[in-house]
Amino acid sequence: MARLKCFALYFPVLLQLVALGYGERTKDKMYEKITSGTSCYRRLNATHQIGCSSKRGGSTGVVHYCDTLEDLNYILQNGTAPPLIQSGKVSGLILHANNTEKLDYFTHENQCPNPQTSLEGTCNKKSVWNPYGTGLLYEDIPFPVSYLSSDEEVDKIKECFDKFNNYSYDSQAERPLCSLELEIIHVCNYEHSTLHEVSNFKILSTIFKTLNLKFLRRSNMTTNLHPVKFCDPLGDMNIWAALYPLVSGTKRNETKPIRDSKYIVIAARLDTTSMFEMTAGANSPVTGVVTLLSTARLLKSMLKREDIDNAKKNVLFILFNGETYDYIGSQRLFYDMQRSDFPVRGLKPDNEFLPVIRPENISLFIELSQLGNAQNEKIFVHYLKEKTEISNFYNKLSANQDSIVISKVPDSLPPASLHTFMKNDTDFPGLILTDHETSYTNPLLQFHLRQLV
Repeated sequence: MARLKCFALYFPVLLQLVALGYGERTKDKMYEKITSGTSCYRRLNATHQIGCSSKRGGSTGVVHYCDTLEDLNYILQNGTAPPLIQSGKVSGLILHANNTEKLDYFTHENQCPNPQTSLEGTCNKKSVWNPYGTGLLYEDIPFPVSYLSSDEEVDKIKECFDKFNNYSYDSQAERPLCSLELEIIHVCNYEHSTLHEVSNFKILSTIFKTLNLKFLRRSNMTTNLHPVKFCDPLGDMNIWAALYPLVSGTKRNETKPIRDSKYIVIAARLDTTSMFEMTAGANSPVTGVVTLLSTARLLKSMLKREDIDNAKKNVLFILFNGETYDYIGSQRLFYDMQRSDFPVRGLKPDNEFLPVIRPENISLFIELSQLGNAQNEKIFVHYLKEKTEISNFYNKLSANQDSIVISKVPDSLPPASLHTFMKNDTDFPGLILTDHETSYTNPLLQFHLRQLV
């Protein structure tokens, strides 16, 4: 009797294991996997959202491969396969690089970057800084957009399309077709501040074969030793250093803050972005960062002990992070300075440890912007108003250059961290060094396929 009960308990389990095993084999016959994809993702604040996301259950549609704009227009106007034509909308988009043709220009950025947080009037018909800007980075796209880097997987999709879809378009609604499903879900719960993120690629053929890619959730503790929070705010950390010590004295615990110094700030931005987060930057921001680091190293090598003891001005080197999105790095620094919270939050102005640095302590702000595409060996100095500090700097810079031509561009301010300081005070002494006079020389600003230029 005991043996019979035991058999009765385990028999359903055995059937379940057999069923699961059979289901897995059937799934292997149906699904094709894609592993090289990366997706445009959702970004949002309290009032707006930008970026891409699929429907909750995934966005499914019939595969149509487009080599040209004419191919795309044809299927939008004449296609008969659901759900593309039924809904009147594209269900999803997969992009891949065309390595056979040179790309002269393309950028996801606005024509006037950071328009809401830049000084009014600094981007106009006379100076459209990013003339090839499409603004796609800031669009709310109602379907998923993904990028495939693997030529083999692109060929897999095209082969499926050619075999089942690329003929007799009038009869597509009457026969099985190669289809694709993208599941890139970003659901943000405002009350609990959680963002659920799942990404899948699926391709279905006549028997609904599926190419599948699944990204694990970013905040999954079991798969990520350093998880980040869902709905994490845009931003990171600024980096700064001083050329001279901020305190006097040679013995630890016996130093005094130097309170009467003025500061020259040498700044550059540290971040970049793209729709697919596949770029580390090129002309922007790498050339500015490299120039800043080279300047810091050069000045440090020139220092002597008496220079440090007699200095009345110090130099602050600052790398701002998060400038792509409304200058959030420089805005945070300026906010801290105004509240007397820089360089350390919470110190009183008369503390015995470090001097408190405020915006009015800055005698000159020099920003190193895009510098890698200087045409005819020419660098431009942009500034809003003529000031003694700016003129002195320009004269010294010009006098010490043999091969590079330095040109002034008054009443001009390209998008840069300096806007943060000048929006509070237009008399703030600041300038921007660039390789462009009226518009960017970089035709692929913040685009992940710069190597095609």
